[in-house]
Amino acid sequence: MKRLCALLCALLMLCSLAACGAEPAPPETESPPPETAEPDSGDVIIIEPTDTEPPADTPEPTPTPEPTPIPVMAPIDPLEIPDGLADFLVRFNYGYSDRQGGREYDCENCVDVRANILAQLVTSSSCVDFSLYPGEQPVFHWADGTTDPQNMAGEGGNYGEFDPAQVEWIAENILHITEKDYRAVLSRCTVSGAFYLDKNTEGEERFFISVPKANEPNGMVRVLSASSDGTRFELVYDYLIKPNYYQNCYLAVAELREIEGVKYWTLRSQTAKVPDFEPESAPELFAQLTDPFYLNDADGMNHAVLRISEDGSFRGSYEGRELDILSDEFDEIDYYSEFEGHFANPTRINPWTYTVELQDIRYLDEAEEFIITDETGWRILNVSSRAYGLDGAWVFRIYIPGSPYYRLPQSFTAWYGNTVELANSPVELPTWGFWNPVDGSAFGTVQLQD
Repeated sequence: MKRLCALLCALLMLCSLAACGAEPAPPETESPPPETAEPDSGDVIIIEPTDTEPPADTPEPTPTPEPTPIPVMAPIDPLEIPDGLADFLVRFNYGYSDRQGGREYDCENCVDVRANILAQLVTSSSCVDFSLYPGEQPVFHWADGTTDPQNMAGEGGNYGEFDPAQVEWIAENILHITEKDYRAVLSRCTVSGAFYLDKNTEGEERFFISVPKANEPNGMVRVLSASSDGTRFELVYDYLIKPNYYQNCYLAVAELREIEGVKYWTLRSQTAKVPDFEPESAPELFAQLTDPFYLNDADGMNHAVLRISEDGSFRGSYEGRELDILSDEFDEIDYYSEFEGHFANPTRINPWTYTVELQDIRYLDEAEEFIITDETGWRILNVSSRAYGLDGAWVFRIYIPGSPYYRLPQSFTAWYGNTVELANSPVELPTWGFWNPVDGSAFGTVQLQD
């Protein structure tokens, strides 16, 4: 506005000079004055700061940090789990049984199932290596003819006394049990008499509990699947009471955690689990069955062989014998058959089990019955027979090598053991298995040596 007023005044002066007959001076090009210069007119020009010129005291903007990537669980080979993890699970799982076994501790009333394991920490104390953890170590008193001072097991009983501070440290740091759950379990255990709090002869508070004298875990774990993000490990595993009594399947998350400079395995969570598996078509199955299947019964009187090809076609034979015949015409019956056919629709129903359907079967030699007499005069009746091991069923199960032996049907394992050499307490199936669920007969792919 002031500049406009100045221009108007200059114009009026020019007009006055023109009226007086004076030559007007050529106009000078006006250049903008510097910020610090005063204009000739005497007016002050205020220059407003622009948005592109921040004040000198404006701080530099803080860069936004990159988000920390969340580790993703990725499948790993169960054989790749770190040393010590399986032993850790054994020591903190002994006695934690399924409901059918009747030994699961107060599961319905526990806020977190890990609190059940806390109960086992004391009640199955001889299977936990307390020396791995800080605190006063347990003192075990074994039967030596004296009376148990706490009268827990009667005359000559074994008992142990445990430092509550150590038990609480394990509950908090190793099992991640909340204080509320910890107190709840202690209350239920003492009320039920599982263990109780009292003072020892030195006046120190201790947990007292009857214990077996054995000092080694009698359990084992078999990992079915595993995942890891590099720090934590998520495992689906079967827990067995030695030698191979199946107790339950669990889903556990564990991690190796450093506490005051010492690394400890810790249990983040553990729940009973039935492994999830959606049945899926498995056309590749037949190509894997390269070895013949053999069947033998317990008495050694029946034998069958079954060979399956890549296209699902099969061919087999059977020979059987029956003695102690009450007949005037013959002394023995021999059964035989040769057969061929096709299996179809191979389907994987869980990580270790396939099913196949019998599409068709044809018998190759169905001769009339006839009697032969050997050189000793023994009379044998020869009879065409059905396909032993295949008769009566149209859906069969095939078990892969490494299947959990303790989970397979007892009728299968009983027959399978007649054919395949087994360890005293097998945990895994050593070969392929083929099972007829109708009559219970079973084949294996490795025949017993004579």
